[in-house]
Amino acid sequence: MVIVGKDWDGAIWVNEYKSIYTYNEFSNMIEELCQSWDGANWVIEYKWTYTYDVNNNLIEELYQFWVGENWVIGGKYRLTYDVNNNLIEWLYEYLDGQNWVNYMMRTFSYMTITGIEPLLDEVNTYNISNNYPNPFNPSTTIEFNLPKATNVRIEIFNIAGQKIQTLLNKKMSAGSHQVEFNAQNLSSGVYFYRIEADEFQDVKKMVLLK
Repeated sequence: MVIVGKDWDGAIWVNEYKSIYTYNEFSNMIEELCQSWDGANWVIEYKWTYTYDVNNNLIEELYQFWVGENWVIGGKYRLTYDVNNNLIEWLYEYLDGQNWVNYMMRTFSYMTITGIEPLLDEVNTYNISNNYPNPFNPSTTIEFNLPKATNVRIEIFNIAGQKIQTLLNKKMSAGSHQVEFNAQNLSSGVYFYRIEADEFQDVKKMVLLK
């Protein structure tokens, strides 16, 4: 599948970016190649390659960017699952010369429900989750956690880094929250959302497919 993004310059539609998606026989995305338009030609920018296990669980996302005539590895996400195919570890690494360096990790645990008891909605750390569904059309949900009441700003950016919308900008109470992003008036493509809350900042990627 190929998605081409265009901008209106007041007279004509002008190419901006192109994303080429490749899938395997199980309909899993295995490569996302991104190019930009320099006014005359499509120029390779970067690509993501995706690896899956025998259960179709995503286990690796490798990021590479194009320099000269070669692909240069930037970083990768590694995902680990338990015997029930539940995600239990998410690890981001970057390449420092010839060695992979651990940068950020998230671990996930699950419980078996044996009874129903009241639970306190207590959050001890800042966190923003990957939006779901992703890819999406036209709406998706973004969840985030706050350990204390604070002002939260969530902004949406296109692949060129241009801000296209402030999704949220107000004081929120401590706890878990979710906000819906509706992209009804946007074209298909890759977008990013960024959260700012006190000194916490994070950026996630999402894909709009129409």
